[in-house]
Amino acid sequence: MIQALVLTLDRLSVQVGQTAHAPDKSLAGALCGLVASVERAFRQEDALMEETGYRGLHVQRKDNAPILCALRRADARVEHGDMAIGREMIAALPGLLSLHRTTALGMLNHSMGGDRGCVVMRSGRIRIRTAPRYRPGRGQ
Repeated sequence: MIQALVLTLDRLSVQVGQTAHAPDKSLAGALCGLVASVERAFRQEDALMEETGYRGLHVQRKDNAPILCALRRADARVEHGDMAIGREMIAALPGLLSLHRTTALGMLNHSMGGDRGCVVMRSGRIRIRTAPRYRPGRGQ
């Protein structure tokens, strides 16, 4: 389950990069597609959180709302010719999505009983590691 979300978010990162390099004449279409992809990724995340019984889902949705709102507003402005705001939004998106991804995956890991684990970023990839259990008297 989590691996599917990681794959979706990896693809989203690639799409952000492609959109950032889109020429002005095709930026509106590329940004519209990016907005739809972010919405899909967030819906997939919501579904996983619901499935795992994550109690903070409403908070996660509340945290997602400003990102989606900013993307939709930027998209509308790009449609009306304001390429600069679209480029600014695209430039900010990798950092926002990276933070979002790390926290969302950590919450999912925790809600699935991985409370001893942590989310580790390496070379742009996320891995969920589980810490070994502490056992008194075993030299740990």
